[in-house]
Order: sequence, then C-alpha cells, then structure tokens
Amino acid sequence: LKAVSLVNEKAVTRYFPRLLERSFAMRWSDTRLPFWMANLCDLPGLVWYRMHERRLERENISRVWVLQHDIGWTGQLPAILARFGDEHDLLCEGLGPVPDSWNHAREHNHPLRADQKWGCVLPVTRYSVALLAEQSRGLRRGNVSYCEMRAATACWNAPWPCRAADIRGRGLLGPFTFYTSVEETRLNESMRAPAAATPAATAPDDVVPAAERCHGPIATGAPASPVGRLFHRAFEPGLHRSHLADCPMICPVEWTGWREIAEAKQTGCVYNCGALKTPPNMSAPGN
Repeated sequence: LKAVSLVNEKAVTRYFPRLLERSFAMRWSDTRLPFWMANLCDLPGLVWYRMHERRLERENISRVWVLQHDIGWTGQLPAILARFGDEHDLLCEGLGPVPDSWNHAREHNHPLRADQKWGCVLPVTRYSVALLAEQSRGLRRGNVSYCEMRAATACWNAPWPCRAADIRGRGLLGPFTFYTSVEETRLNESMRAPAAATPAATAPDDVVPAAERCHGPIATGAPASPVGRLFHRAFEPGLHRSHLADCPMICPVEWTGWREIAEAKQTGCVYNCGALKTPPNMSAPGN
C-alpha cells in the first residue's frame, strides 16, 4: 500500500470528532507542546488507519508498522521487519502491566481497573488491522488515554483473542530507549557490518549492538540479526544530545524508571553505564 498522508490537528478532528476537545479537559503529566503529540503520540498512526482503512481491507493488508521519526536502522528495513512473523496483533517495546506508581497510570477518562491497564513504548510498533479498528472504536466512543497505554490496554481487554508480545528478544534491536542517542553518521558507518556483536561502545556516540538478554513473552536469546538492527534515538550530527545518552538502557527496566537499580536487576537487563563510577552488573538474568 503506497499512501503518504499528512496527519495534523485538522485530520485528527475530522476522523475523531471532539477527541482533542475531550483531551484538553484532562490533566496530563507531559506538558510539552503540542500536547496532543506529547500525550496522544499514537494518533498519527491511528488517523492514518482511518484515512486508509477501506484500502487496507480491499488490498487484504492485515498488519501495519508505525515507526517514529527518530528511528534508525542498519541493513534493509523491510528485511528487519519481516523477521518478526505475523502471529501477534501488537508488537511494541517494554510491554507489561501498568503499576499504579507510573505517572501516566490515571490519565484516562473511562473506567479501567488496575488489572486492566497495560502499556508499552511506541517508537517501533506493529498493529494488526483488527487492533487498529478496536482502538478506533474506542476513540469514537469518546475514550481518551495516554498513548503508551492505549494499544496494550485495548489488546488486553479486547472481546476477541488479541495477542501481544514484546518486540525484544530476536536480536533485532540495538540500544533502544529514550536515553539512547545514536548519531546518524555512526549508523551509516555500521551499515558495513550490521550484525556486529560488539558488547560495548568505544565512544559515547558509537553504535552498541549488545546481546539481547531481556526476559519477556518472546525473549529467546537469539543472536544478532544478520539483516540489520533498529536503533532509537537516531539524531543528526551536531544536535543536542541528552546528558543521559552516555548511559543508555540496553533493555527496558520496570516502569518505576531507569534509576531504580533494584528493579532493573530483577528484569535481567544489561546496561552500558560508562558514565557511572560503579556500573551495575546485569549481564545474567536474575542477578
């Protein structure tokens, strides 16, 4: 399906009338502007779906990938995405139940019990058309929630057998959190050897294709993919980097945050904490 479309506030209002009006009436933890891009960050993909849902059905397309603007990759992107298979309705990163301590846990305007709330981050996400339709129905009913809670919660509570999985565990992700900054030129250089298995960076901007050691629904301990890897966040040379970029999380920690070392140890995650005087040893699951 070749369909490049402009998604803006006008398009949001056209396909989901009164959604922004309802959203303005809510209190959000993220105060960045425009607020709908900060707190309703999944709307570009959902509005694009509404624009093209008839064509998707007509052309028998059952899965849609959504990649945010700061995703980079080595190798061939179609080949990387094809490695995931078609068995799940939702693939996203950091999939898990939402704890009450998460600052966005109450940012929804419809009844949800604590055990009904699931979340994940969305830099690279794959939806089934059925799950896109489920979320679209919820938005048209007037349901509003923080973007990183919408898809996973919709899947968990769907009246049909929706299947979700964490995108990690198949050797297809390099450094992949908000705190990771990979310079674009480094990605270009790494195209020569996209499956390199260097365990740590030699400089802050280096690509760090660390081995996958995270637990999760599809964590298999697979080696790095020979077709390339996805990276987040890629940035243009010379732009401002986060002061946390030298200590990126290679794997997601519990929702309590990156500083919670005790929680992180329970996930079996690996850190590249060159900026810390005493980096935590998380190379073995359960340590």
